[in-house]
Amino acid sequence: MTTNKTSPPATKKLLSALAGYALRGLTIALEIQQYRKIYLVGGGHQQVTELKSYRKKAAQRESIQQLRRAKFITTKKQGDRLIINLTDKGKRAVLLYSLRQAPPSPRGYSTLVIFDVPEAASRARRILRLFLKRGEFKQLQKSVWILNRDAVPILRQFINEYKLSGWVRVFRAEIVS
Repeated sequence: MTTNKTSPPATKKLLSALAGYALRGLTIALEIQQYRKIYLVGGGHQQVTELKSYRKKAAQRESIQQLRRAKFITTKKQGDRLIINLTDKGKRAVLLYSLRQAPPSPRGYSTLVIFDVPEAASRARRILRLFLKRGEFKQLQKSVWILNRDAVPILRQFINEYKLSGWVRVFRAEIVS
């Protein structure tokens, strides 16, 4: 008798199937415990699934409302679709989140930002400074900031978004002392 080495033995298949059934049974048991009132009044799995779907959609609507109230997004109804756009504040928040999640710089290196934004663009300078502060950069001098994360791509995107390329330089700098 020859055995096929590529397919798992029947016992493994059987154990795998039993594990799947046990997991589904456990999931249903936990669901029954969580939604026991629905099951007790005669509701079934379908009503529980509908309730979960309703709750998920309600949570999504609430999240959208919170983002709209915080002015991170704007929304527009187009037929039966909801079009969501990021505002400038929302874009800054996404970039800031990305900056905080940036990986650490290689040992001995940091991200260095040097800028000289003219007085005529003072709003852009304030936005840049606030972004650097909230991004956990350390101020070395008035217009020189440093961070020990690899933030060059994120800063490049921020600088392009706010049209600061003529006034801001970003370096991956080696720290020697």
